[in-house]
Amino acid sequence: MFRPLSVCVGLRFSRGRSTSGFVSFISASSVIGIAIGVIALIVGLSAMNGFEYELHHRILSVIPEAEVRAESGMFTDPAVYMEKLAGGSGIKGVSPFTEADAIAGNGLKFKAVRARGIDPETTGNTLGLREFMTEGSLESLTPGSRSAVLGKKVAEKLGVRKGDQVTILAVRKSGKSDASGVPATESLPFTVSGTFSIGGELDGALVFINVADAGELTGLPAGAVTGIEVRTADFLNPERTVYNRAMQLDRNVMISGWMSREGRLYRDINLVRAVMYIGLFMVIAVACFNIVSGLVMSINDKRSSIAILMSMGAGTGLIRRIFMTQGIISGLIGTLSGTLLGVLAALNLTSIVKFLEHLTGRSALNGDIYFISFIPSEVRPADVAMVAGAALLMSVISSWLPSLRVSHISPARELAGGV
Repeated sequence: MFRPLSVCVGLRFSRGRSTSGFVSFISASSVIGIAIGVIALIVGLSAMNGFEYELHHRILSVIPEAEVRAESGMFTDPAVYMEKLAGGSGIKGVSPFTEADAIAGNGLKFKAVRARGIDPETTGNTLGLREFMTEGSLESLTPGSRSAVLGKKVAEKLGVRKGDQVTILAVRKSGKSDASGVPATESLPFTVSGTFSIGGELDGALVFINVADAGELTGLPAGAVTGIEVRTADFLNPERTVYNRAMQLDRNVMISGWMSREGRLYRDINLVRAVMYIGLFMVIAVACFNIVSGLVMSINDKRSSIAILMSMGAGTGLIRRIFMTQGIISGLIGTLSGTLLGVLAALNLTSIVKFLEHLTGRSALNGDIYFISFIPSEVRPADVAMVAGAALLMSVISSWLPSLRVSHISPARELAGGV
């Protein structure tokens, strides 16, 4: 097969032994450094992609993307406003809800929770809770049944299972405070009809009941709800979509999105991603600097060979391409090996971390603090291509800079022994 002379000689220089072992060490370290940098960047970005996916897939399965609340504190005729909101562009589903901060108790065991009343018939349009049910079903939350679906950690904290009784106490929204200023409360018994688990902190904070039972618990008029939850086509900015439709309503409403409640998680993920881009690309840049050092020493090591080639008619352009080939080969080997190992590590990151957790007896993420208790990973071809392309580009630049030194070599002086 025909190959350019610069490639043939560059490959020969790459395979040949250097008179200085240190030059070989620098060349090998540049390959290893680039590979490590590429591996770390691919694994890190895949982990951030995984966190972003799990945030969307899990958190937004139990928390609505957007909520519309009446300025007065309740919708007495929610069906009318649900119909108006559902007709808007970009709105994929609506469902009524009533929410209250509450205390769930079983005997002498108590747990502060967020009691959320939902309509099982329409909540599938806005939440993906059914996917994470571990026991029972949402269909058990019928009006007047006083059934409750508890987060797994709430059930564990109270020591209850399906069929057991719990008491839920909440402040009555329509009640008045007594003479001492203590607000009126209501406590009702509920039967545990199921549990759910998304694998994070919300398992210990949420309790779902029927929206009618929630109205009774909070003292709302029959049929009234505190708000309407909305699912949109743009989960990153649902408020804008809902706002455009809410402008058509005949009353003042308050709109809030999931970003205001759990958005810190998304912002933290993107902040870590940005820092990772900068830090790990600097690691690759340092590794590429080794290519510069290795090629400078390689040029000095082969000055006599360069002089012979020049005396045979080789121009400085050919000599530069020879040493650029040598440097690009190091970058190519490091990039390809790093990409292959990085993708393999990213695809098996969750299993690798679980194995290390089992080995050390420590958890990487605490489910009581974070929204998940495992390290997720999602490999995106675009990220892999970007990392590999950036590493190769930096390798080419690092190979081109030292190749300029060949123009300072005098063939006559080198062949004459440097005199």
